[in-house]
Amino acid sequence: MKSTLALVAAGVLSLMACDSKAQVNKKEISTAVANYLDQKGELCLDLTTWPILISPINMERKDEFPDSIVTQMEVLTALGLTAEAPGGDDPNDTNPYKPDVVVKRYVLTDAGKKLYREKEVTVKDYSSKTTKQVMEGDLCYAQKKLDKVITWTKPVQADFFQWIHVTYVYKVGPVAAWARNPKLSKAFPDIAENLRLAGKQQKVYLKLSDEGWDEYDLGFD
Repeated sequence: MKSTLALVAAGVLSLMACDSKAQVNKKEISTAVANYLDQKGELCLDLTTWPILISPINMERKDEFPDSIVTQMEVLTALGLTAEAPGGDDPNDTNPYKPDVVVKRYVLTDAGKKLYREKEVTVKDYSSKTTKQVMEGDLCYAQKKLDKVITWTKPVQADFFQWIHVTYVYKVGPVAAWARNPKLSKAFPDIAENLRLAGKQQKVYLKLSDEGWDEYDLGFD
């Protein structure tokens, strides 16, 4: 009985602590969304695993898709950011997704390495609800920044935390000159899409933690 009362009391105190920090105003919400974009708003090519390995199937399907991985590598190579590594296959490559047959293998050049941004990120395993920290990098060309917060929903209580749904608009900082190449934009259509969405309304969930409002991944709790 005492342990049950202790748990209830702890829950009440936790809710009171959250309520004391739940400053649901434009300043607090804007700060939270700005922090979210600073952490996860970098615009990159989504090429996070190097070297890039090209399989026979990749080669066969090159002409079917203007944004195929083969075309992407050819464009990046033409820009001097990647180069085909000699020998194609590498027996020392431990990539678990390595194709059975490797036709070509691309690596970053010195110029490409200067654009490569590597940082520690949290990877979530939704089946076991565990996380781990890994180093991940990409070729990045711009950064999303908060333009303005439009509105947010009334806080919703879920167990011992609260969450809200925020509507905001982002702007894009300076775009790297290499990312404006027309051939690159065709091979990487997300570049144009990310720039097009600047100034358009976007949405993000925020969760109230001990540190205040932060991004809330609905699929993890």
